[in-house]
Amino acid sequence: MQLLKSIETIRNFNRYYANKFNTFDRELYVGEYSLNEARVIAEIQAQGETTASKIQRVLGFDKGQLSKIITKLEGQKLLTRGLDSTDRRHYQIKLTQKGIAAFTELTKLSRDYLTSQLSSYSASQLQLISTDMHEIQNILEKKQQVKIRKGKLADIGYVADLHSRIYQQEIPYNAIFHQYVFKALTEYVQDLTQGITWVAEVNGRQVGTISLIKAEKMQYQVRWFAVDSRYQGLGIGKKLVQNLMDYAQTKKVKEMYLWTVDELVAARHLYGQQGFKLVESVKNNQWCDRDINEEKWAWQAKERG
Repeated sequence: MQLLKSIETIRNFNRYYANKFNTFDRELYVGEYSLNEARVIAEIQAQGETTASKIQRVLGFDKGQLSKIITKLEGQKLLTRGLDSTDRRHYQIKLTQKGIAAFTELTKLSRDYLTSQLSSYSASQLQLISTDMHEIQNILEKKQQVKIRKGKLADIGYVADLHSRIYQQEIPYNAIFHQYVFKALTEYVQDLTQGITWVAEVNGRQVGTISLIKAEKMQYQVRWFAVDSRYQGLGIGKKLVQNLMDYAQTKKVKEMYLWTVDELVAARHLYGQQGFKLVESVKNNQWCDRDINEEKWAWQAKERG
């Protein structure tokens, strides 16, 4: 069902986008170069030097169509073709100085047009548009880059928001649970030196968190481990836990523990992989209308012989 909903959303956006920028092609490519010719010029400029087969693969033109465009641009002295020294079955194509000048002019026309269309939007709106476009491209090209960084005070709000969304929409827990989370976060904010938080980002967008907080008797507690479900499958949870374990090893942490629930199967699996052991299980009927088991998992550094 989710696939069908996503498909309809994509189709609706495609129609909107095509209509929104319909005048873009008509107004911009009425001069010396057509849209397809401009795309070929831009692709050659981006690659520096390329082949017809590579251009065809990227732009999706058929062989005959691309051949006509390349021949025309060559006749206009915008590009040159020379035999590939490593594979004489192909020609290496690159722009001439005239071709580079044409690309520069097309780029200016495009930027000027988009400036006129987008100038009424605020800086924050433009940032949101460009960030989302960048993320769409990275997702479709499977280029999501996961980064783990140290959290800041400003990230505590995200920790609270992520937990609220997960434990309302995906795993519904009641107000008692949320009060429990917010109370602990409030105490942490009062003295951030008592622990450390890490935030996972995908292409600059916050997608997960984990924290290590000082507890009693030289123990540390792992808290607020959560990953945005929209970014599952990228190994984010594993990276967050591994980052925490690396930190614990560097700081020579001797003991850690955490509390979780038996419903969080994937998280429990990650804890077990890192050497945490289930040491306590308690029935909990306060957080939701079903019985769950609160679990304490503990970890101890291995003694070196």
